[in-house]
Amino acid sequence: MAIEHGTNQDDTIVGTPSADVIQALGGNDIVEAGGGDDLAFGGLGNDLLDGGDGADRLNGQAGDDTITGGTGRDTLDGGSGDDTFVWSDGDESDTVLGQAGTDTFSVKAAPGTTGHDYVLTWGYSFDAVFQSGSTDTVRLQQVEMVAVQGGDGADTFTVDNLEPSKVTAVHFDGQGGNDTLDGSLSSIGIDATGGTGQDELTGGFGIDTLSGGADADILTGGRGDDQINGDAGDDTIVWFTGDGADRIDGGTGTDTFSANGAAADIDDLFVLALGTGTGEVVLTDAHDPAQETAISIQGVETVQISGWSGNDIVFVDDLSGTDLAQVSVSGGEGEDFISAAGSTALAADGGDGDDSIYGASGADVLHGSNGYDVLFGGAGNDSITGGLADDLLSGDEGQDTLDGGSGDDTLDGGDDDDLLLGDDGGDAMAGGNGADTLDGGDGNDKLAGEVGSDS
Repeated sequence: MAIEHGTNQDDTIVGTPSADVIQALGGNDIVEAGGGDDLAFGGLGNDLLDGGDGADRLNGQAGDDTITGGTGRDTLDGGSGDDTFVWSDGDESDTVLGQAGTDTFSVKAAPGTTGHDYVLTWGYSFDAVFQSGSTDTVRLQQVEMVAVQGGDGADTFTVDNLEPSKVTAVHFDGQGGNDTLDGSLSSIGIDATGGTGQDELTGGFGIDTLSGGADADILTGGRGDDQINGDAGDDTIVWFTGDGADRIDGGTGTDTFSANGAAADIDDLFVLALGTGTGEVVLTDAHDPAQETAISIQGVETVQISGWSGNDIVFVDDLSGTDLAQVSVSGGEGEDFISAAGSTALAADGGDGDDSIYGASGADVLHGSNGYDVLFGGAGNDSITGGLADDLLSGDEGQDTLDGGSGDDTLDGGDDDDLLLGDDGGDAMAGGNGADTLDGGDGNDKLAGEVGSDS
């Protein structure tokens, strides 16, 4: 066994292949313990301690130290100061004691490695436990931050509920590959970047910051008031009733924001309108006036709203001057009311129930589906389909296509040159103004061309 002492200056101390005892003393020292089961103390100063091979015990003592255990089952003690503990796959199961200060446990996958499976959870007898695959477990005590950097493969990082641990912040950088972050159970905020690859990042109950990076990513903020950035690629940003008041920037690419109502029999009320910022759109979930939630949306080309069950109401305001090109609404079950204004194209499916859908001046696609539906295209060249049951379809202005579907439907083409298809049932069809084409289909139909050269 070798015993080595440093000075009060900035020393570099290299251990032997055997078990060493190293006391670095003062200064900003570099300690490379080497092989063997070593015992090393950093002393005063901001020190770099590397245990190398063996089951080492490394103590940074005072100062902001960086401590790497290396291979072997190590015990790392930061002492006072803001310390960083560095761990990589293959370093085996260590014990990390942050002690005083704001300490960070940093995981970096080796470049060129395949996918990793990481889990961070509450540790019962320790503040938190970090697991890598099924082999290595690192116990964390008095560590405030956990930072994980993936490799080139498809990495998975699961962050469970960490209460009542001392961990207050989690960072994830996926780097290359199609990475997955699951923070849905986390009570603390997560700062995550997907990097390159088609990543799926999910936040939890804290205030999260999610950035997709390059390529087409799926980003879900969760319950907190989150900042979500799609960055490059055609991204999908997902929100559910009960989630927080998120701020969303789709970035470059053709991005989609998907808002989902309550799955239970709750009557959702969504209002999509212009915000106060340049190009900003605000989606307000107002089904509960006492807990009204507003989501800020920028750089997104498509908004999808799903009402699920319940009698849902969706209002879409005039969104001219924004990046938004289309609003898609699925009413789901219940008697839904969907109404749009302005030139933004509306694609709406009422789903089950007796629905009322009103388009605006865009090229709308309206589908009544099941139930006795009222479908009004408004201005623009619209496509309107009644579906099952007895529906009322009106094209209004524009060159519209109306298809009654099953049931005894009423079709009114309105202005311009329209195509009216009765399909099944005894339909009543009126072409309105313009050179219209009327086809009653099966059943005893009533056809009226009205004004224009109709056929």
